[in-house]
Amino acid sequence: MGAPRSITASSHTTVIVRMKEYPIDGTLDLHVFDPSDVGDLVPEYIRACREKGILEVRIIRGKGTGTLRRQVRSILDDDGRVVDHHKATDASGWGATIAHLSATDASGWGATIAHLSPPEDEA
Repeated sequence: MGAPRSITASSHTTVIVRMKEYPIDGTLDLHVFDPSDVGDLVPEYIRACREKGILEVRIIRGKGTGTLRRQVRSILDDDGRVVDHHKATDASGWGATIAHLSATDASGWGATIAHLSPPEDEA
């Protein structure tokens, strides 16, 4: 039997990495993680966000040399749950990537998550 995974979703609200819990709120700040965890962490975080109905994820990777940016892009390119991704364009976007997630899995099965605007009188 191999070593236990260091990255797991503990609930619909947190992800556990090396015995620490981090919130699943649509923003993943990679500064607090070991770079060796990124390959498992990003897909697990995407899975947890979709389960929670979060379909837009901000991945803060920092400016740096571009190594982490390329790694994150590659992970997102290869993940069938990611519809598209791009560099964040707002003022805080330098060093962040925005990923838009599909509401269903690649086969079309799974819970469809509807985002409805509130009625005019409730807005």
